[in-house]
This record gives sequence, structure tokens and C-alpha cells, in this order.
Amino acid sequence: MDATRTSRETVIVSLLRECAYRVSALCSLRVGDYTPKGDSYGIIETPNAVGVKGADGQIKPVTYTRGYLETWLQNDHPCPGDDDAALVCVLQANEKEPGDHMTTQAIRVILNDIAERTDEVDSE
Repeated sequence: MDATRTSRETVIVSLLRECAYRVSALCSLRVGDYTPKGDSYGIIETPNAVGVKGADGQIKPVTYTRGYLETWLQNDHPCPGDDDAALVCVLQANEKEPGDHMTTQAIRVILNDIAERTDEVDSE
């Protein structure tokens, strides 16, 4: 996580890693799909959505990602109280409003940027 610069980037990498989501499934998640449980973990219920391919309706536990999610939602997410807002969302209004779902392409650009900042990734 050393190569991530923002809490949103950290959540993106962490969710992809811990939950083994495809980027399209990550893009479909909403704030209301995440539920903290106890002090040590939470769950994410993947919505039935177009393009989710195999992950729709699954319930995924999150352990180490929970802290990253809590930081993101409490400090940086533009719409943390809106259950219908995207969990990983647009931050600045360009073509979309803050809180809207990101595109798969936008997530891939972020992942490529993170990879370029990581000295452990072979650039070839």
C-alpha cells in the first residue's frame, strides 16, 4: 500500500486484493453494500448488476480492508451517508457528480498509476 497516495486508491487496491473482485464488480459497489460487523471485520454484499460476472449476490467478508474503508468513508468520501452512492466514487465533477460510480477505465488508469509508483513492479 506504500504506492497509494489517497484513501480512495488504498481502498481500490485493498478491495481488489482481499475480495478478488473484477474491476467491473468494484465499480458496481455502493456505500450501502458495506456493513461493519463487530470491531474487527465487515461484509460487502455484491449487488446483482450488469457486468459483475460471477460476483453478483455474493457476500464477501473484509478484515484488513475494513480500516481502509472506514478511513475513506469517514474522512474523504463525498457522500458517506448516501447508501446509493458509489462505494468507490468520482471525487471531482467533470462529466459526473461526486459520489457517482467510476468507470472501469478510470479504475484501470488509477491502478496503472499505482503500478508505475511501485518499485516492486517490473515495467517490462
